[in-house]
Amino acid sequence: VVRWQFYHHVLISSNYIKPIIADEWILDGRFVEYEVPREFRWENGTMVRFERWIGDETSDLNRIKFQVKRPIKVKVEWRIFYLVRYNSTYQVMTNLTAPSSWVEKGSSVYLNASPIIRPLGEGVRAVFQGWRGTLSQTSPYLMIEGVDRPLDLRAEWKKQYLLSIRAPDEAGISDEIWIDSGA
Repeated sequence: VVRWQFYHHVLISSNYIKPIIADEWILDGRFVEYEVPREFRWENGTMVRFERWIGDETSDLNRIKFQVKRPIKVKVEWRIFYLVRYNSTYQVMTNLTAPSSWVEKGSSVYLNASPIIRPLGEGVRAVFQGWRGTLSQTSPYLMIEGVDRPLDLRAEWKKQYLLSIRAPDEAGISDEIWIDSGA
């Protein structure tokens, strides 16, 4: 008497971390279980978060278990996030929750360094010079639509000092000018 055992091909794939999670032949009727991390971060400021399993078997949990009764193809879907960092000596307005935030791919980020002149008291002020880093611009308002990479930004400011020129009244000279620090 010949007894046949049936095996089914199981292919589990992913666009991130590991392209092939499983590529194996499984005995008919067996239960299998696969798991991926809930999130994974790379050192370059990119992170993926588990979204769901799609294909012949589906689940919203990062661990999937099913009985193999036919060939199975399943793929992991991920949400992509980028690390967005900003630094400023003086307060800026932004939609980020912190100076270092994970932002989902495609989201919009804004940073606003207005007002561009900040009185610091006693004849000293700070003047906004521009945004530097991953992106550079002189406008205080920076709008990034559709974030598609990690961003590292800093607001650059320069200090100025008020110089008062006073002479005797008969000289008729009286003036005030702002001088850059280090000038």
